[in-house]
Amino acid sequence: MSAYKGADLENVHTNHTDDKFGALESSEEVLGGGEAIDATRDRAKDVDAGLDMAVVRRVRRRIDLRLVPCLAALYSISLIDRTNLGLAAVAGMVKELKLDANQYSIAALMFFVPYIIAEIPSNIGIRKFGAANWLAGAAFCWGVVQIGQGFVHSGPALTACRALMGLFEAALFPGAAYLLACWNVRSEVQFRMSMFYALSIFISGLSAIMAYGFTHIETATLKGWRWIFIIEGILTVAIAGVAWWFIVDFPDSNKAKKLLTDEERKTVNARIEQDRGDSVYDPLTLGKVGRYLLVPTYWAYGLMFMGTTLVSYALAYFMPLLLRGMGFSVANAQILTFPPYVAAFIYAVSCGYLSDKFGNRSAFIMTNAILNIIACALLGYTEAVGARYFACFLACMGANANVPLIVGWMHSCISGQSKRAYGSALVVAFGGIGGIVATTAFRTSDAPKYPMGIKTTLGLNAMVFVVAGVLAATWHVRNKKAARGELIIGGVPGMRYML
Repeated sequence: MSAYKGADLENVHTNHTDDKFGALESSEEVLGGGEAIDATRDRAKDVDAGLDMAVVRRVRRRIDLRLVPCLAALYSISLIDRTNLGLAAVAGMVKELKLDANQYSIAALMFFVPYIIAEIPSNIGIRKFGAANWLAGAAFCWGVVQIGQGFVHSGPALTACRALMGLFEAALFPGAAYLLACWNVRSEVQFRMSMFYALSIFISGLSAIMAYGFTHIETATLKGWRWIFIIEGILTVAIAGVAWWFIVDFPDSNKAKKLLTDEERKTVNARIEQDRGDSVYDPLTLGKVGRYLLVPTYWAYGLMFMGTTLVSYALAYFMPLLLRGMGFSVANAQILTFPPYVAAFIYAVSCGYLSDKFGNRSAFIMTNAILNIIACALLGYTEAVGARYFACFLACMGANANVPLIVGWMHSCISGQSKRAYGSALVVAFGGIGGIVATTAFRTSDAPKYPMGIKTTLGLNAMVFVVAGVLAATWHVRNKKAARGELIIGGVPGMRYML
């Protein structure tokens, strides 16, 4: 049975012209006459029309099994490698390297400078060199640097290693989100992004327990904290090798053609084309980047992402120190960081599933922002150890559920692969800014209450709540206009924003 009836899917194409790959607002066209008939139809409701559902399920399952676990493994080791600084700090690194509070914060902060700068160039490179080569190659490089970090003997050397890691790790998250979005329709991508990210943070949560074990490996020249970096760096290099073989490149790549039959590839293209009209690749160029920089909605998603990642980075870098401030021993402070990540895994996957089921992103994002606000209030303004540890659960759940939700919402509201590559990179770059804010607002000299960090987090998550509400209201109004045939969203008749 043919995968798709009545269409030549080898030559499937979009109705975009080059000028429609500019600003989101400028690509909305006022309609009149016969065009209104096409524009009032909701494309997403007909995404599987005419398709063989057995083929749809088979190809969806095959891509999920190849991409989601592999990308999760890469990102989990990325999170482990970038955030194990706090675990090494409480295990003796600060004492041996004679780091004061400012030197530690600078080392943590310097990761994010090249990380932010390299995001957009990286999403240009992933298309040029292929997802498998680009993402696995980046992991191999930062793994080597991570190993080298275990042999540093000064604060400047540690800081240099952190900067190099930021440069290489910049490829992974925006590239993975872009790759998942290119394979999945908008009504299905959120669960996969949430699963990818939740698996990552669940596995990375084990890093505290692993670190506790590694610190007991000591030699005459290498203290226990150094083995955290060395062994985890070796694991990164090994995972990179497996990932290079396992990652499926974009749907139009030679690697995808070897994995899927012609009928399966046609099915993928048909679903993407029907959903949002961008199955054909359009390259991200400097000219398009210049135009997209003027679009305010990308910046709105970026601001929300910054407010959310502030919490996730603060937890990753400072939760062991927070727990130490509550009176727990070094061993217990490392071990007790894991349970909040177990809760976050269950909660984030549930949010992703329900978000796809109900076709809504904003309500979940706003709810999670409230969870972060409550958590900060408990951490900053209560004394009870139980309440403060419970706050770690709330913050871990709210922040780590919102990270994939915000990225997924952005991808659900645009059409055009160059926009997708740019938006993914810009939003994740704001995550790097959130990391900088976390490392500067949560100063080790302010332990154990971190008043500046708590107030900053409260303010930024209130901002997340407001921006999500404003965006949802704006998209609702524009969807109503599109349904009346008054405009075309994204240059694609029948396109609708997801609220």
